[in-house]
Amino acid sequence: MVDRILATGGPVPDRGALADRLERFTDARVDRLWALLGIVNGWPAWPSQIPPSSG
Repeated sequence: MVDRILATGGPVPDRGALADRLERFTDARVDRLWALLGIVNGWPAWPSQIPPSSG
């Protein structure tokens, strides 16, 4: 995933920090928290940030 993001161009972030951030924000629990906050606060639905599983 990190390689795909870096291949898009732009400034090159720290690979380790980027990998940690991706792991943290693609946690199913975090995704569900944002979905529930949206329901409670009446926000428009936000697409899931978790990549589809491969298989």
